[in-house]
Amino acid sequence: MFTLNSVLKERYRLQRQLGDNPVRQTWLAEDLGLGELVVMKLLPFGGPMQWQDLKLFEREAAVLQQLRHSRIPKYRDYFTVENQTQWFCLVQEYIPGASLKELLVRGQQFEEEFGRQIGAEVLAILNYLHELRPPVLHRDIKPSNLVLGDDGAVYLVDFGAVQAMQNGGLAPGGTFTVVGTYGYTPLEQFGGQAVAASDLYALGATLVHLLTGVPPAELPQADLRLQWRDRVSSRLSPQFVRWLTKLTEPALERRFSTATEALKALTSVPMTPHPNGMLSEVAGVPVRLRKSPTELIIEIPSPLELAFFYPVSNLFKTIGGAIMAPFTKLAGDSPELHPPSQTAIIVGFSLAILILRLVPGLGLGFFSILFRTIIFASATCLYLLPLALMLMLIFVIFGAVRGVDYLQTTRIYFNRSQFEISRISFPASSPIEQERGEIGQIQDVRVEPSERYHNHWQIAINYKIKWAIFSRVKKVGFGEPLNEAQLSLLVDEIKNWLK
Repeated sequence: MFTLNSVLKERYRLQRQLGDNPVRQTWLAEDLGLGELVVMKLLPFGGPMQWQDLKLFEREAAVLQQLRHSRIPKYRDYFTVENQTQWFCLVQEYIPGASLKELLVRGQQFEEEFGRQIGAEVLAILNYLHELRPPVLHRDIKPSNLVLGDDGAVYLVDFGAVQAMQNGGLAPGGTFTVVGTYGYTPLEQFGGQAVAASDLYALGATLVHLLTGVPPAELPQADLRLQWRDRVSSRLSPQFVRWLTKLTEPALERRFSTATEALKALTSVPMTPHPNGMLSEVAGVPVRLRKSPTELIIEIPSPLELAFFYPVSNLFKTIGGAIMAPFTKLAGDSPELHPPSQTAIIVGFSLAILILRLVPGLGLGFFSILFRTIIFASATCLYLLPLALMLMLIFVIFGAVRGVDYLQTTRIYFNRSQFEISRISFPASSPIEQERGEIGQIQDVRVEPSERYHNHWQIAINYKIKWAIFSRVKKVGFGEPLNEAQLSLLVDEIKNWLK
């Protein structure tokens, strides 16, 4: 056994043990030659180890030497040492970050946007592996083998179950080893017939775990299909649900066959906004908010949007919702009824009314009254349009006189290392003001009276900046179009994300 601070090969000092594998040890170590952290896998000869374990270990080392991908930890070294017994040692690049399993254990909730990010990034890695000659199958994709790096990228680690295929089948030898983790592994892999689509199923099962918070082995099944849709259907767009359902098809012929095909299908699927993507659903504030474990983006509309466009838009949404309610009911509240279909219904209904009005003898009674009501409503809206435009113009001129830019929007962006606050004024496309800082420098986020506008409130971020041996605390404020209560809710969102 090895202990803390043991030095192997007069170069690698063990710092902390990782993982809990009964057969092998995994350590975080320091490469004394390069002064960098590395990951070391140590497999003892004898004891609980079987010959198949050694075969897989040596295969992992051999395959890693051939891989050249920025999202796969680089191979560093492979050697043996004696410590009461012989140990086989594999050294790899260390990726600072946290595995998706660790994030799940911490209670992290994953939404569709982050699920798409993980899916796209892992599919790009799998496309590289599966396009190699011979193709390389990972065979053990699961949350613990996906690391969310401090740079916000997703890395695929632990190639202990890797398999190189030849001529579309097993490597020479005629035997196979059943590897993988129950719940993430498709049936064909348990039968020793793993193919590229087997890795796709494992990715799909991993995404199901992230989005539901339930390991796939604990989910109910029907006809061998994981039953998960009822747990997240209200949070996911119907298009993404269908994509993920196809990714986790138990039958090979119904599943995506290649990573390229699955990635193309994912990127071509539009993302339908859902309530969790809008703070307005929580706080009654029309602020656009998107968040994931790696990013937080808040967009505060201009005062002009808040004063005119949103009230009018909400009015028409309410009226449109009331008009569409009977037709949605007739369609059985089907999630397959997309906005284009709804538009088609409205257009079709309007054309039907027009025909009934123009054909003699048909445009009478109820339909005649309904048609005239629609025309009256349209005329009323057109009549009010000049008045609305005049009010908006007065609003903007009044703001210019007071020194307030009523056309200015604010964008706040956080990632795992830095934040950025940008102010953009229509019609300019580039920021007129921009402030950047490091996440680690933030000392406080709070609501306080605005320093820019009288009788307004702002969110103030205090952060420390350093220059040479000197440092000082700097403050940046934003969010004046919102009131104190609304800003307090945004502060809670920012603080919770920073935690």
